[in-house]
Amino acid sequence: MSAFVDVRETREIRAEWWEEGEAVTIRKLSFLDRRYIAGQSATYGKPREDGTRSVFVDTEAMDLAILEKGIVRWTLKRPNGKIAPLTRGMLRKLGEADGEYIVNAIHEYNPRRSAAEQARFRGGAGDGAEE
Repeated sequence: MSAFVDVRETREIRAEWWEEGEAVTIRKLSFLDRRYIAGQSATYGKPREDGTRSVFVDTEAMDLAILEKGIVRWTLKRPNGKIAPLTRGMLRKLGEADGEYIVNAIHEYNPRRSAAEQARFRGGAGDGAEE
């Protein structure tokens, strides 16, 4: 298994309710892409007396970061029939079903390693007992 993710590896997705010719091209996410997403998603509360902090997850910011990092290009159209630019503003205007469909497709295309796979990758026994 390679230590590197080929971020040029892409997949085109199409929702059944999109118009003819509309598609979104998604890509593989690297380690730093995932770190960026996590960084955009979390905020930390003030330190408590014991030194711990609360972590707050902003799911809107997380989904926006996933869309920003995971989409290469699209041919989604505005109501006037013209292809919408792939911008942060347009990502924010996606309908709920469309946004969820794309985010879920990015997740499916970028699966996390199982506990056994992680153990094997790190040199552990990887006998499957971790799962």
